[in-house]
Amino acid sequence: MKRRLEGLLQHALNRAKKGGALKLESLPPLFFEVPRDAGFGDLASTVALGLARAERRPPRAIAETIVAHIEDSDGLLADVEIAGPGYLNFRFSPRFWQTCLQDVERADYGRPSLGAGQRVLVEFISANPTGPLHVGTGRGAVVGDVVARLLAAAGYVVTREYYVNDAGKQVATLARSAYARLLQACGAPAELPEDGYPGEYLADMMALHIGEHAQQHGRVVAEGRRVAHHQLVAEDAHALADGAAAEASEQAIGRRALQAARDHVVGEAVHRARVQVVGAHELLDALAVAGVAVAEIGGDALLELEGELVLVLPAEEV
Repeated sequence: MKRRLEGLLQHALNRAKKGGALKLESLPPLFFEVPRDAGFGDLASTVALGLARAERRPPRAIAETIVAHIEDSDGLLADVEIAGPGYLNFRFSPRFWQTCLQDVERADYGRPSLGAGQRVLVEFISANPTGPLHVGTGRGAVVGDVVARLLAAAGYVVTREYYVNDAGKQVATLARSAYARLLQACGAPAELPEDGYPGEYLADMMALHIGEHAQQHGRVVAEGRRVAHHQLVAEDAHALADGAAAEASEQAIGRRALQAARDHVVGEAVHRARVQVVGAHELLDALAVAGVAVAEIGGDALLELEGELVLVLPAEEV
């Protein structure tokens, strides 16, 4: 709006200078303001008052000269009024407003050329992969996108980057922490790594994962609980083998038998309990095959060494 009016006034001042009506050495800067009272028009200018000293004429007379030299062949002005000591008040025609609407529809309307094709990189969000997203992450997304759009509108060639830091020690630690939380969610005893991520968000994520994939993975939760139970059984057997090895003599089942029970049978039982989720009866069978006396009395499984019952294993399944 101001740009169009500025062109009309500059043309009028040049015509007045060429015709000798004004003694301008150079065109003055043109400033416009919106009148406080809409009755005074759409825009107002004090250019006539600014030229009064140089022209040695009253501002109102200079304003009359300017108005007389305005050429508005496109019919953009509905009215030009001289007010007070020499204010110029302009009122635009309906045709002018229609032309403005056509300008707004242009794809480059309101787009400056500050960037002039310069390339810029805007990195934003780049969330920490080892922690949950939060409100600040969303704020960064909005601000980063707005900045990128503004730069593009100003003539820059913008590249947007989200830096995905999905490698290195911190991600490996995250994986080990998530695995520990997964085992815990399945009911298996597991401790977080010493350098792991202790946040409860991993526990929540693993519980959600199991809930979403329970049908797909079948009895993952139940098997996890069985793993927990039989790990305890195997640990008890291991402890028994250690105690027996310390106290055994030639009168017992022999050092070699005890060593086999410890290194092979118990070790295998522990391995199978962790990997295959064996039942209590399978563990007992394995011990019996190794030569360890096993009996079932009244539903309880009893392990016998040197004629004494020294371990009671629950026979019920988990």
